[in-house]
Amino acid sequence: MRLAKQQRIIILERSDVTSHHKLKIVPTLAQALKSWKPSTRVSPIFGIDEFGTSSIEREDFRGTHRVFFAGPIHPERILDCCTQPDKVWVTLGLYNLFVVSSSDGAARKLLAWLRRQDIAYEMWLIRDGVMRKPKFSAPKAVSGALLKRVSALTSITLPSELAEARNEYCPLMASTISRTTRLPRKILDDLAAVNQAVATTLKKHAANTTNDSPNPVLGQLLWVNAGLSHFSSQTLAGSTPITETECHFWSHSLLGIGVATLGLWRLTEFVRDRLEKAAIPEHFSALSTLTESVPALTKLHKDDSFWERDDYLTAVELPPNSRKPLVPMIPYFSARDGFKSTPTSISVPLAAVGACNSLHWSLLTITHEMSHVLIRYIIAVLYGDLSSPKDLQEAAQLLQPDHQPSNLLGEIRRLLFFSIFNMDSNNSGKIIRPRPDPALLRSLLVDWYSEVEEIMVHAFDFLYFYGRDVPKYVSGIWVSWGTIPNIESRVHEYVVRTVCAVMSVHLRQGSGAADVAAGQVGSCLKELQKSGVTGTYVESALRYIDEHWDDEIREKVIARMGIIRIVRTFLFALDIATSLRHETEIVGGESETEGYSLRHGHLELKEIENPLRFLELYTKSKSPSPSDSAWLFYVLAFCVRQ
Repeated sequence: MRLAKQQRIIILERSDVTSHHKLKIVPTLAQALKSWKPSTRVSPIFGIDEFGTSSIEREDFRGTHRVFFAGPIHPERILDCCTQPDKVWVTLGLYNLFVVSSSDGAARKLLAWLRRQDIAYEMWLIRDGVMRKPKFSAPKAVSGALLKRVSALTSITLPSELAEARNEYCPLMASTISRTTRLPRKILDDLAAVNQAVATTLKKHAANTTNDSPNPVLGQLLWVNAGLSHFSSQTLAGSTPITETECHFWSHSLLGIGVATLGLWRLTEFVRDRLEKAAIPEHFSALSTLTESVPALTKLHKDDSFWERDDYLTAVELPPNSRKPLVPMIPYFSARDGFKSTPTSISVPLAAVGACNSLHWSLLTITHEMSHVLIRYIIAVLYGDLSSPKDLQEAAQLLQPDHQPSNLLGEIRRLLFFSIFNMDSNNSGKIIRPRPDPALLRSLLVDWYSEVEEIMVHAFDFLYFYGRDVPKYVSGIWVSWGTIPNIESRVHEYVVRTVCAVMSVHLRQGSGAADVAAGQVGSCLKELQKSGVTGTYVESALRYIDEHWDDEIREKVIARMGIIRIVRTFLFALDIATSLRHETEIVGGESETEGYSLRHGHLELKEIENPLRFLELYTKSKSPSPSDSAWLFYVLAFCVRQ
């Protein structure tokens, strides 16, 4: 089934004369806006060549019709019960099929098939454009046990500010749970895991049980509420009854963007599942058990054979049941947040809904945000508990000149602390020698937390998700940065982070690694500039490298080399990187798509295993296309092997 290149707009609004709803299709959103009413709601729909709907620009539904909204379902499955002259469109809502039956017999056949397949639907009788006698599929039962666990949170005694946020969270989560019964079961499991994480946090901060400030917990809860609110509005709008729901993404206010959210969820679930199986934080923590022949990493020469090993991360076999599940993240789209991750949510720019086929709005940028989630676990291990005087004193002891850490993890922490002192000295222009001062160490760790996280994330993303491919990495991140407001003000820090990440594959060259990495980054940026897909910010980056490499950038990069060594040597494992990029559905003889048998723009029941590889191969356009973007979301939502 081939997707139409042009989208049309379906409109539902109340009649000026009666209280009934009227349905129609118009060519463009501009046409809908010309006669907009307080009750007007719209969504884009895409025709299907095989059903003759690609060429239909306008439809007022004169006469008598039976229309169906059904889903979520792969569109090609409808061929089991629909053929021309039935008319079929697809949408981005959970009811992703819009079907106009050609006769009473065709309507009965479709209705019977939907019931047998247990697919949610609404059927409307339309006479001269006016909706009458809607029929709905029976709702599925809500998980009473999960709702009971949500309800139990209201009995926890909390500080007033937390109680208010909790009181917002509970009905919001209950509403979301009650409306997800037609979604894949795993989504409900993810919501249950999020609720358990919230419950654990709230119980720890119940009134009179801790002296900690409630503000960090309040911030976490507000992020959960924001993610749930977006997820619920965007995904579950347009579900039964359609006339009583509304999506706050106004160009999709009628049917919502459930297919896009499902695609985003499949993508994040794939990455989370692979990272969870790799158990990187657990393996990293287990380096504390390596106590023999541990060298002083801050003094180790770049050519020492110690650095040549590529298996430190997996050197210690984990005991059974030691792998901790990563908390699921609620996926949503946001014009304000853009690409952003929190412990329980992950957002993508709203523009990606209609433009993710393009380089600027590629969904691949999500790997950077997923890397943030994992690196926060790693930094928690490296930093320790900064609120604990005992932990802080033990951390400061690592800076004693004659102190020898008892295990490899201790040496890695020591290397990180030395690197932070180096960064601070470079930034201030004053040499600050590492010394065992708990207050000073805590201050520096807090001040440099964000930079440490960003440097580690960039290196981790480059090594794992971009396969250490320098041109692909530089192009991917710098094109996507063109969508950031006021990007010019951040060019300098982005240059440093990019060079640091690329330097991870040149560490054997010592301080010369920075020069080699800068040369590669500069060459890639020049190619980007020639391509015309970026703005003046790339020119600013090239000018910054050319004018300030020797007197500014080089020393910044070298000061961060210890952090890059930690990521490359102790967080990278080739077998894990291979699993993140593995794809079984690559076949020979398909040069246009480098091995996929998928046909661009065709809705086909063909599986893929690795959505990252899929996006890498099909997200290459310079121009956004709502139709091509819809196709990408359809493949992600319905074709990723479970």
